[in-house]
Amino acid sequence: MGIFGTGAPKFVSGATTVLLDNAIITKDEPDFRMLEHTAEIDQTKFYSGKGYHWDFHVKINLYKQTNPDTIFTTLMSYLHTEVTLFRHRDGISVRNSANAVVPFFLTEVIPKYKELLNFNVEVILKFRSTEMIDITKSLV
Repeated sequence: MGIFGTGAPKFVSGATTVLLDNAIITKDEPDFRMLEHTAEIDQTKFYSGKGYHWDFHVKINLYKQTNPDTIFTTLMSYLHTEVTLFRHRDGISVRNSANAVVPFFLTEVIPKYKELLNFNVEVILKFRSTEMIDITKSLV
């Protein structure tokens, strides 16, 4: 078993859980935040690490679903919404340094053709954490 879980992703909004079946994770990485200060006199640079946000992108193969239009409509309804993201449904949600759940914002829902020949449609979901996170608190 992976240290973050092994199942497909999911997200929760209120009492509703949305399972992201037939998903391929395309980006699952930190976005580090550093402050850089340059001294005016000798141009010495000083850096201060402030933490990091998390970017999570997932591609859903809608053509493999039994009701792709319903699933797409459901996903679009969460666009620009804060959700609780589970990078793997058998894992735990992403946490901050205080071990509190960090909400993610669904920034984009992008439908596109995987193959024009068969008109196979996939959708890309892009999530971004709303707070700085501590990935060590998200281990299973």
